[in-house]
Amino acid sequence: MSSSSAPPAGIAALEPTLITIGYDLLATKRYWVAITALWAYEYLLTVGDEVRYAWKGKGTKNTMRCIIFWLFFLNRYLCLIIIVITNVAYFTLLFTQEICYRYGFVEQLETLFMVTIVEVLVLLRVYALSGHKQYVLFIAIPLITVQWALLLYQDVLYKDGTSNLGVLLFARELDTSAIPPLPDIDAYKLCLAIPSTEIVRAGETFLSLCIVYDGLAVLSIVYFVSQQAKGFHLAPIIELVQRDGLLYFAVMFSSNFVWLMMALHARPSLGFIQNQPAMVIWSIAVNRITMNLQRTSEEKIEFNSWTGGHRGFDTEIESTLEHDIELE
Repeated sequence: MSSSSAPPAGIAALEPTLITIGYDLLATKRYWVAITALWAYEYLLTVGDEVRYAWKGKGTKNTMRCIIFWLFFLNRYLCLIIIVITNVAYFTLLFTQEICYRYGFVEQLETLFMVTIVEVLVLLRVYALSGHKQYVLFIAIPLITVQWALLLYQDVLYKDGTSNLGVLLFARELDTSAIPPLPDIDAYKLCLAIPSTEIVRAGETFLSLCIVYDGLAVLSIVYFVSQQAKGFHLAPIIELVQRDGLLYFAVMFSSNFVWLMMALHARPSLGFIQNQPAMVIWSIAVNRITMNLQRTSEEKIEFNSWTGGHRGFDTEIESTLEHDIELE
């Protein structure tokens, strides 16, 4: 913290804000604990399916399935690395203020890699559902490219940021010349990279593009599922929605929307609460989508190899689903 001290009257005037910041930072830490627990719980639930279904793609000669496996692997275990590092940063004394400042660069790269992996997997799914329509690529790839540019722009200009949480007392105006020291208690010991106000707009634009991308994915899946489900009864439609992970796409959209709303309208000390959790939510949702598709594919193959028959509903449905049952 800065060694400069504010006059007693100034400190007294800041006390209500100081208390609010303490509660906000404590809420950020507790929310992260909940997100970590969610990831661990989800991992324990799905590790069996991962071994049974996802790892089968590792040694396959099918190039697309091999690519999907490695994207899945990176999405799942890069997220684990992020969780471990963030827990160390939030709950130990190993991350000093100087280390937190440097870690701000790494956080931007984490977001860059995670969002790229997730959006490529989403793109492959929508591309398969569309029947490999080229316009899907023409819409998605420019959106991903612009997001890359915005995140790299943020990373380059991050040198003007800070990890001094005292700036939250002044609505993130990065003038550290007269910041009083924060109380030396657990609530205020949090590693956050606070960007300069000049690049906040770039981050908000990035989040807006994420929401546009997720929204287009949800609308595309609704459209393609509705096209496949014409003339079907309720049960097949529900199976289509479950297989294509529409709920998980909606979860990703909601998570990014919350992230943007917090960045735009929350108090400065709560504006960062969704930064790291959003990446974990992306990872969980896309892993679920990928494994659902792999499970459906394997079960279809196993059923047909054993019985040569159908799976309990119309032959028309079987032939409709066959061409897009996997991500490729």
